[in-house]
Amino acid sequence: MAQLLPDEKYSAIAELQEAGHVVAFVGDGINDSQALVQADLGMAVGAGAEIAIDAADVVLVRNELWDVVTALALSTATYRRICYNFLWAMGYNVLGIPVAAGVFYPSLRLRLPPAMAAMAMAMSSVCVVVSSLMLNRFERVHGKNPPSTHRPFHPTSFLKAKRKGYERVDSSDQHRNMEMLCVVERDDH
Repeated sequence: MAQLLPDEKYSAIAELQEAGHVVAFVGDGINDSQALVQADLGMAVGAGAEIAIDAADVVLVRNELWDVVTALALSTATYRRICYNFLWAMGYNVLGIPVAAGVFYPSLRLRLPPAMAAMAMAMSSVCVVVSSLMLNRFERVHGKNPPSTHRPFHPTSFLKAKRKGYERVDSSDQHRNMEMLCVVERDDH
């Protein structure tokens, strides 16, 4: 929602939150700080006012609205990688620790010497770190038609939300008075 007074922005966000929506707000001015704090996710533009930067959860370094989409896509990719690493480490330890402790030795005659168990634990950590480094392959979202490969969150999600009336964007001047309010819909498949 654009061209609103600070109290109106705050009220609009509070209404959406009361309706059960997760709300993200992007702003760059002094009048956006109250809305940035109220929103579930507040994003400030790095070239904006210092108070807006302090009030925000995320600071976008450049003055491009595509960085909002990139930040959401990167956070989704990071969260998925954390879950993947957690499952990998838990599975590895659930199997490895009982074998190293000799739990299966009486029934299966399966055991792991202590030196091999130590190497296996070190390899578990190395695998998690290497998996995390895969985030370096993340590509920034830019332009009107970014490639959709490896994109858990795609800009078309914003367009779908806009058709449903969840997003109102004032994009008349992308570099000044940059404000955006959107409801982030979760796709829990």
